[in-house]
Amino acid sequence: MKSIRILRLAILLLVCVNLFLLVQLYGKPKHPPRLSQIVKAEGAQAQKLDKEMRRHHRVVIGWTQHQVELRQKLARTQTKDALVRSLLLDQISQYQRKIDSITIAHFDRVNQLCTPAQEKHFQKFQAKILEPFHPKR
Repeated sequence: MKSIRILRLAILLLVCVNLFLLVQLYGKPKHPPRLSQIVKAEGAQAQKLDKEMRRHHRVVIGWTQHQVELRQKLARTQTKDALVRSLLLDQISQYQRKIDSITIAHFDRVNQLCTPAQEKHFQKFQAKILEPFHPKR
């Protein structure tokens, strides 16, 4: 009798873990495919586009990491340190401005590498990627 109760509990636990993992898997935005797939490029052009995307990603990750560190410092500051908080907020906004300018320059470089037909595909992707992510409720 006790072993049946343990089995039922184990099954219930597994079902709960599976449901949790499904929510985690489908609740996140999908990672975009390679840039060459988005604009339907092939050969040397595809390699250039994918290289540009990797370069852009590396640079943005670096600046984003700096931003995360500043936000952590901001969260740890005391309420009475208004000047420190103000300085940290200014730095965070400067980093965001840098990230956005890097991204716009990246879009310009990609547009230069694309044919007119590919530019249309990229502009659709660009509009979609610039929309803020709001999880479905």
